[in-house]
This record gives sequence, C-alpha cells and structure tokens, in this order.
Amino acid sequence: MKLQQLRYIIAVDRHKQFSKAAEELDLSQATLSSMIGKLEKELGVMIFDRKTQPLVTTDCGKELIMAARRILSETDNFYDLARNVKQKVAGQLRLGIIPTISSSLLPIFLQPFLLKYPEVELEVIEAPTASLTEALKRGELDLAILSTPLKDSSIEDWVLYYELLLVYGSAEEQIKRYTTPDILLERPLWLLEEGNCLRDQMLDLCQLRQKASPWPNLKLGANSFDCLLPLVDQMGGLTLVPELYLQQLSEERQQRLAYFERPVPVREISLAFYRPYAKLRLMEVLHKEIKELVKPLLKSQQYKNNEMRITMPE
Repeated sequence: MKLQQLRYIIAVDRHKQFSKAAEELDLSQATLSSMIGKLEKELGVMIFDRKTQPLVTTDCGKELIMAARRILSETDNFYDLARNVKQKVAGQLRLGIIPTISSSLLPIFLQPFLLKYPEVELEVIEAPTASLTEALKRGELDLAILSTPLKDSSIEDWVLYYELLLVYGSAEEQIKRYTTPDILLERPLWLLEEGNCLRDQMLDLCQLRQKASPWPNLKLGANSFDCLLPLVDQMGGLTLVPELYLQQLSEERQQRLAYFERPVPVREISLAFYRPYAKLRLMEVLHKEIKELVKPLLKSQQYKNNEMRITMPE
C-alpha cells in the first residue's frame, strides 16, 4: 500500500466518479481504477460499489476513507515537523579552535552567537591543529576552526575568511609602511614554537626551513602573540601577526605594523569537519554567522584573489 493510493480513494469518494477523480489527479481513468483495484485486493475488501451510477462507497470503504484522511493528515504533520526541525537551531556543538585564532576570533563571534541561538549548547576547546584533527576523527569534536589547507585529505573544510599577515617591529626597527618578505630575511625574526601552524606559515613566507632565534643563546617556545610582542618591543627584531589580532593592539603598537606589497600573504581560516551530516544545520549557521561578523573587520576583502598568496601550514 502506498500513500498515493489513499489519496486516490479519497478523491473518488469525493467525486463519486472515476472520470472526475482521474481528471483532478491528472491520471488516466484506467490507471486510477487499476490502482484502487490493487488496493482493494491487498486489503481484501471492496471500497466502492462500481455497479451503481454514481458509484457508492461501501460501509467498509467509508471507515477506511476516514482512516485514510487521518493518516494523510498525520503524514503532512510529520513532514511539517521535519521541515521545522531542519530549520531549528538547537543542540550540543563541540567546537575546537587553535590558539592563534581563538584570542582574536572568539571575542568577535562568541557572545553574539550565544545570544542569537540560546538553544545551542556550545563547548569550545583550544588545542593545536594535530590534536584537533585527531579529535574530529575520533568523534570527540563536531567542528574545528583551523588554518588551512590541511595535508590530511580525510578532513573537509569550508573557508570562513582570509586574513592578512602583517609585520610587527620594535620602535627602533623603523620599517616602511609597505614592505616585502625580504625584510624577514634581513632582520631578527621572532617565531612561535615548533609545531605551531603560524610558525610554519612564517617560514613558508620567507622560504626558509628553519630560522635561528634572534639571540644565539636563547631557545624560546612561545605559543602566543602576548609572549612575542613584548619581547620584540624590548629586544628588537620582527614578528608576524594576523589581521584580526589588530583589534587587541593599542594605537601605539598599531603604529609599528607594516603591510606587505602585493601579492599580500594571507592565512586561510576554515571550519573543518570529519562527519558533517549529523550537525549540518548547526554547521551552516555557525559558518554563516562567523563570516558575516568578521567581514567588516578584514582589509583582505579589498584584494582580488590574484593579489593574495595563501601561506601554507605544515
């Protein structure tokens, strides 16, 4: 039995004629009669007495047609519920984010997102890229915000935004407002700890496999800009900072920034996932909200694709 057959018997009962019911249903009369005949045979009852004109619905048929109307009504309600559930933004979402993004991005989207979607239970975990990708594969996280592209092809991603990489120097460095990557080879360069994707992007930009510490008798494992910038201020040299981090810098420190000439180096920030479909609606909403919130803050929006160079995380 098919739901369509229930619609057929309701239409015939309403019109009391196969011809008019077939016209309404856009079927041939023969097809309609055949489909109803198959249903009667399957159920073992006669729904319509075809010997009279107009035809008569049998007593058994009347009960079945009442039941058919209830079934079709509940079916419509079921589809309506499915549509509403699909549009509803609710549930638990476990989100990972790397440290060089979290300090800049979380203050931008976290509060507006939670206020707009109060039925979403958001759990945020900060960890390095390798830890987050493994957690995605184990099912311990639903999504992660990472610097991409990734070498792991099993992890998919949707790009959120591109942000410029800028040079930050001490007051004594006197770097020009616009510069080239060559400056990173000419001056002492402060890097984040090994394994940090932004360190890899810094080395990719100046095309080096490694770069020594600015001080030969110092080995530094910095994991944040809050550590690097004061060292640059006090001990000289340069480092790189991503564009969104500018929101946290004082006006004095912003005066020590320099932009790169075209093609400008950028890092690609994406929403990464391993099994997307269980939380697809939440993914779509989070992706949309972050993109809209960061867009007005990024100068990278002013550049064409061929004017940007994506730096590669290892």
